[in-house]
Amino acid sequence: KDVDVWVLNKENQRKRARIRLMMERDPLSGHIKGFFYIYESAAPIRRKLRALQPVHDGPFHCLIAEKNASCKREFDHKLDEVVEAGLRDYALIYMDITNFEDIKSFLSYQDSMKIVDMTAEIIRGNLKETEGYCNVYCSSFFILLEYPGKEQLEERLQQMNSLITGFKKFAGGTKISAILTHGITILKAGQVSEAAQFTKQAVVAQNLCRPLHLGELAVSYFDEEMRDKLIREKYIETNMLEALQAGNFEICLQPKFNISKNQIVGAEALARWNDNGTLIYPAEFIPLFEANNSIVELDLFIFNEVCSKIRK
Repeated sequence: KDVDVWVLNKENQRKRARIRLMMERDPLSGHIKGFFYIYESAAPIRRKLRALQPVHDGPFHCLIAEKNASCKREFDHKLDEVVEAGLRDYALIYMDITNFEDIKSFLSYQDSMKIVDMTAEIIRGNLKETEGYCNVYCSSFFILLEYPGKEQLEERLQQMNSLITGFKKFAGGTKISAILTHGITILKAGQVSEAAQFTKQAVVAQNLCRPLHLGELAVSYFDEEMRDKLIREKYIETNMLEALQAGNFEICLQPKFNISKNQIVGAEALARWNDNGTLIYPAEFIPLFEANNSIVELDLFIFNEVCSKIRK
């Protein structure tokens, strides 16, 4: 926060100056440790502030860097309003700095966050008043852009991509830059759905996107195949705990074979879900059990089944 004040210098001359209140953060966690203020002449600070101002500050903008959960709720609320109004087509983009873990291993916390902050500044500076964005996780953003067509959308994303990847930090003699991937879902005017559904679609699309060479635009669009996958996941999420309680999970024993002795010496117990005669394999249900913290219940069920078979 900046406050303009009148001060007296050593010659008792009255001059305008500015006091700025600053936050001090822990370099590792980023948590606020305390506050301090600095005193400088107003003119250079005013020039600096003017240079940092975004192109505009439309009503949709909702970057809340220190309160990502609040930012996401506000973004979802605004997204619901846009969908309900149904005035135009939009593209919802989930953009991720894919190599952020590598960036953190090479750079300090402060320099890593400078890349995130600069990414946010570039996004904000390239939005119209009817568009918005949200820094939902440390290195991930939701961006809502008007959708006149695929070619125009990708042209805008490429412009942002070039600016973001062009911002580099040095680690020793190495230049470090962000590598971006984008998951996109299209919101057609008049389409009725909740914001949570659209954001999930964009995340699913981004998860299937593969990073390309630096500067190239890596995008993946949500399609019918992904939609079927979401429906399948929803079915599994809804029914898996009930199926576990009903004993619909079973084990298959994969033998361990001792080649030198030419005999089976043990087995690995593999979980299968018998869904009314159709087997559902672990690749589908294990990640969902892990996501909702029910994996321990499945582990204990399989362990009990194994012990029962060993006793028999």
